[in-house]
Amino acid sequence: MSDVGIKREIFIEAKPSTIFSYFTDAAKLCLWLGQQAKLEPAESGRIEIDMNGHDIVLGTFKTIDPYERIVFTWGWKGSDVHPPGSSIVDIALKPDAGGTWLHLQHSSVPESERECHEDGWNRNLPQLRDVLTNDGTIGQGA
Repeated sequence: MSDVGIKREIFIEAKPSTIFSYFTDAAKLCLWLGQQAKLEPAESGRIEIDMNGHDIVLGTFKTIDPYERIVFTWGWKGSDVHPPGSSIVDIALKPDAGGTWLHLQHSSVPESERECHEDGWNRNLPQLRDVLTNDGTIGQGA
């Protein structure tokens, strides 16, 4: 596995505390990422996200710095290429006038999985923005 980093940033018209809750509350997470989730939002707490009925992300929270930073491991249940906990997602929230910059870095993604994960974050981060700025509806944001 090569250490291929994926970096994305997006501006969201919401407070860091609000955005933070969409990574730590399972019901809110499922509004923009996955169909079902089980989260234990504490250091070493478990993450399980059923993305689509058959692809399941497993990982653990590594850092929980309320309203500023969340770090968690990521990998696919049953995968030999990208097993549970084998990559790291680092989310930083930086307040700015009128909202928050969300900076994402997903590291240790296998080269063979890079394009899939880039496409996923390119789709899901705007969905998060839409949910937060359009009363919970996806696909109507700028």
